[in-house]
Amino acid sequence: MDKHGAAPIDSGWAWVVMAAVMLSTFLDMGLYKSFGIFFVEYIEKFGSSATITSVISGIYLGGYSIVALVMMTYGLGRISSRQSVMFGGVFLSIGYLLSSFATTIQVVFVAQGVFAAIGSACTHGPSIVILSKYFDKRRGLSNSLAISCASLGGLVLPILFHALVKWYNLKGALLITSGIILNCTVAGALMRPIDQYQLNGKLKSDSFSNGTENVRDKENISKLSNINTNQTLHESQQNVGCSGPEQIKGEKTDMSEFSGSCISLTHIASSTVDVKLRPEESDNINSKCVFNFEILSQIFDCSLFRNMIFMILLIAGCLGQIECALALIFIPPYAKDQGVADSDIPFIAGTIGIAEFTGRCFIGMFADVKFIDRHMLIAGSLIITGIVTQCVHLYDSVWTFVVFAALYGLFSGVLVALYSPVCVDLLGPDSIRKTYGISCCFNGVVTSLAAPFFGFLRDVTGSYELPFHLMGSCAILGGSLLLLVPWAKRYEENKLANSKTPQQLPLI
Repeated sequence: MDKHGAAPIDSGWAWVVMAAVMLSTFLDMGLYKSFGIFFVEYIEKFGSSATITSVISGIYLGGYSIVALVMMTYGLGRISSRQSVMFGGVFLSIGYLLSSFATTIQVVFVAQGVFAAIGSACTHGPSIVILSKYFDKRRGLSNSLAISCASLGGLVLPILFHALVKWYNLKGALLITSGIILNCTVAGALMRPIDQYQLNGKLKSDSFSNGTENVRDKENISKLSNINTNQTLHESQQNVGCSGPEQIKGEKTDMSEFSGSCISLTHIASSTVDVKLRPEESDNINSKCVFNFEILSQIFDCSLFRNMIFMILLIAGCLGQIECALALIFIPPYAKDQGVADSDIPFIAGTIGIAEFTGRCFIGMFADVKFIDRHMLIAGSLIITGIVTQCVHLYDSVWTFVVFAALYGLFSGVLVALYSPVCVDLLGPDSIRKTYGISCCFNGVVTSLAAPFFGFLRDVTGSYELPFHLMGSCAILGGSLLLLVPWAKRYEENKLANSKTPQQLPLI
């Protein structure tokens, strides 16, 4: 048994968990990347504007951010990642099932904006958390391979959905999609909680220790059989400072839990003494306000916002996510505005998927070598992605869009692939749930506000060029902020050193 106990870290069932996370990511994130296909269909079916249709993405991202925060920081302390992912798969399926029967765009707001958001929040974050627990040395590779399946989903699912819309119209395509996404529950069933291994190891060690303690208890009983009970109690009170029988009278408890202690000796010596060891009733005196405050403190850890490293990661992640999450949604309608044929749009979307899959696989292997810090890889990729997006006015044909999609996909996927390992590297593995949960919340809020705003700019200007220029600027700014991480490290180290320095008392 190694330092991890009986848990199969980097081996065994860890690879099964990684395969399950790959499947859930393929379906969940691939579905999100394919929304551009349904985006065009919603505009045509309901006759809505780009601003109104973009509200679907805004509600989805806003709902995702809120549910992800609660689930990551509080929910996973109450349920396992397996239960969360299975629950999320059901909600995702319900969201697309309701969308298939929608007669107005407002129904889609609720179906894909609320139900799908809850499903994605319960699926994506918890699967990344359990994957980080199963891998240590190969954490970068495992996260990259799992997240790369989002790119693979972005390659396969748009082509599939475009064909389904063509063969079965929008309603039939949404019905079939609802059935496909239900496979997330199958993936969730394979995500065995790692606590089970740790519990089994603990139970084995506990059984050994309990056996030893039982032998000691028998020896104590034999020794105490010839001693007067009152004398034993009196001596134990004087030597150890325990309370008398009349002061500790209460509930009976198991002797093996307190073997070797003063209380267990009194219990052995006098079977008529009822011992109250845990005054649980006094612990329940806390009011509802205190209880709610404790829940809020678990959900929203304000101490993280005093950490300069976390603040840089948070702001850079929000700015980068505007580019990485929204550009792929607006590329299909922008290509259509530029005169690209409808039959070529899935090819462009598929190019993004291929490039993302390739880029994330290679960046995962390169990140584990640790030749370059992971946060520097994210910084460089965001800056390159922003520069590529700033050249949006040059893309006016199928092949120029293919080049744009290839470059965008190759570098835009690095942020999502390495963000979780970077949080572990810079802030520690124990804080992954809170840091990743808060980051998901803020990323969702920012992108949910940006999506309808970019749709509004398109309706006002008649083109998607201005939104793409803004998205590119956000990516460049976010990548530049990550270059300040070494300075933030030194700042936090100096702050910690100053807090530990004892202050000199004034001389009298």
